[in-house]
Amino acid sequence: MKEPKPTPQSILIHTAQEDIPEHEIDLWPGLHQTLVSSRISTQQGNTSMFSRRTHKHPSPVQSRFVFGTALVLIIFAVLFLLIPEKQALAEAWKHLFKPLEAEQLPTPSLLDLATPTFAPTFAAMLVPAHEEEVTDTPIPTPTSLFQSPIMACGEDLYGYACQIAKAEKQVGFDAKEFPADPKAFVFRDVVKASEGVIMIEYGVIGGGGYLYLNQGVGELPYGSAPESAIEPVMVGKYPGEYVIGMYANDSQTNKTVWDPTSRFRLRWTEGDRWFELDKVAALPHTDYMTREVMIQMAQNLVNQPEPVQELRADYLTSFEEASQIADFDIVRPTVLPEDFQFSYASYDLNLGLLKIHYTPAGDPTQAGVTEILIIETPLEKIRSTSPDHPNTREGEKVEVNGYPAVYLSGPDNHSVNWQTDQLQVLLMVSTTPLNGARLTQEQVLEIAQSVR
Repeated sequence: MKEPKPTPQSILIHTAQEDIPEHEIDLWPGLHQTLVSSRISTQQGNTSMFSRRTHKHPSPVQSRFVFGTALVLIIFAVLFLLIPEKQALAEAWKHLFKPLEAEQLPTPSLLDLATPTFAPTFAAMLVPAHEEEVTDTPIPTPTSLFQSPIMACGEDLYGYACQIAKAEKQVGFDAKEFPADPKAFVFRDVVKASEGVIMIEYGVIGGGGYLYLNQGVGELPYGSAPESAIEPVMVGKYPGEYVIGMYANDSQTNKTVWDPTSRFRLRWTEGDRWFELDKVAALPHTDYMTREVMIQMAQNLVNQPEPVQELRADYLTSFEEASQIADFDIVRPTVLPEDFQFSYASYDLNLGLLKIHYTPAGDPTQAGVTEILIIETPLEKIRSTSPDHPNTREGEKVEVNGYPAVYLSGPDNHSVNWQTDQLQVLLMVSTTPLNGARLTQEQVLEIAQSVR
């Protein structure tokens, strides 16, 4: 059965019920008394006015006109008193996502189903690693993430502050921002700043997902979901919608179906501005970002982030930063496969271990897929019974700089594990058909021998 179309009266009662319990709502007696009083005073005023001129009473038509005008004014007054925001009624009926009845869409074209072409396999070439020397000079602490375009771009042309400043200048409004990079994410790029829209991309540290903070004026970007997947929510005092899932291609049936996992989207509006948080990641370290957390993140957006005061242990952008936070002398390879560069490092404060990531051409999106990872742990931080202890692991016995080591290999990965006088070191090499580079055992051991 079709639901009845909302009327002004039903909207008025529904709005009132949000602030006043249903059993306490009885607007008619008050309205009736007000209207009667208004009519009496109107008649008295009209009698006095007419007595000065013709001493005649107003006609029935004039009385009905005054009565109707008073009724309209009173209804408008009640509506404005009961609704905190003038736009609440309009927004309450607005779909921020386009609702679709079907959970399966037409079969995509052959172009949409195209798969990536794997790079031809080739033998990797080792070259000297070009990295900055570790020094004891402390890094200047950033004073603010929000600066003028000249100041921000003068410090770092490709940095966060510069990109945000340029984006705001292009779209003509002050963007709202996270107070700091969200947990497990790091700023990557401003991917769009045109047509009144700013899209800010954050990548999962270590790869495997992304988070977008989108905002703009005018119409919202296209976004669809089954009606049943759209959940109304409140972002503070603003109405919004929350959706889990996305339309994706089913490789077995070649049909585009609704997948109710992996993607999490929150949309809301504030006046003439719309906002969206869009997360695609199904990883344990991003599971904290529930609906409630995303709503809280939306409420915590600011126009000017607070100054950054300390290093971020889970994302160290240089060996200099790593040397400041780690309490031991860091070692690193002096040769690497061609085009591999330092990507980032992370330090586990509880275990006291440092992870150093290298990816092709410094591409952080390849972390965990095609990368070289070195894990360093001081001996006093580990136990001889640890599963990662070299003497307890199976594999080929080799030697690294005079120390006994264990070498393991698989179709797309290699590892070398050894101990020095101060550290336990684990070298892991991961490749993928998308990259195409293949390293031999001799090359992997050469990288290990170069770790100093």
